[in-house]
Parts: sequence; structure tokens; C-alpha cells
Amino acid sequence: MIDEHILGIEKQRRLNRQISIVLRAGVVAAFVIILAGLILIPLLHSQSPMAIMSFSTLPAELAKLNPLALITTGILVVLVLPVVVIIMAFIYYINIHDRRMIIVCSILLAMVIFSFIYALR
Repeated sequence: MIDEHILGIEKQRRLNRQISIVLRAGVVAAFVIILAGLILIPLLHSQSPMAIMSFSTLPAELAKLNPLALITTGILVVLVLPVVVIIMAFIYYINIHDRRMIIVCSILLAMVIFSFIYALR
């Protein structure tokens, strides 16, 4: 029993480290992307672009190095981070067969998905 408990604690620590790495990398990536957009505004435009960026035009605008597209992408990276953490936890709980936490993660993911779908309407 003690070995299984220690193994469980080690798995939990590993998950915590992985989540920490993902969050740090995501925040740094978002910061760099947003900073690049802010730096490009005065270099590419005489005025700051204040148009709203839609998802459908985002890839094309990124290809043109549109500063607003870069800033929007950085914000999207920050918004996606919690979803990635929920997915990581979901996979972890599946691996350790914790049904209660699998249900909790499933509910959280469903709420996020339905919120996203509702926001796109």
C-alpha cells in the first residue's frame, strides 16, 4: 500500500511540474507574441489599428504580420491555457482511474466547449 501511495504522490508531482511548464511556456509565448505586435504597430502603421479581428481572418492577417493579429493571437494563447490544463488533468485522472475527477474534468471541459460554442453564435 505504501508503495502505491508514494507512486501516486510522484505521479501528482509530475503532473504539477508538467502543468507548471505548460503555464510558464504559454505565458512567455503570449507575452512575446503580444510584445511583437505592440512593437510592430509604430513600425508598420502610422496609426494604431483598432479594427476587431475575426477568427476567420486571423491566419491571413498573421501571414501579413498584422500587429493586431499578433496581439489577438497572444490573447488567444492566454485564453487557451486553462483548457490545456484541464485536458492534462483529464488525461492524468484517466491514467490513475480516478472516476470522480474524470467526471469533474469532463464537466469542466463540457462547460468550456459549450461556452465557446455559445460565444460564436
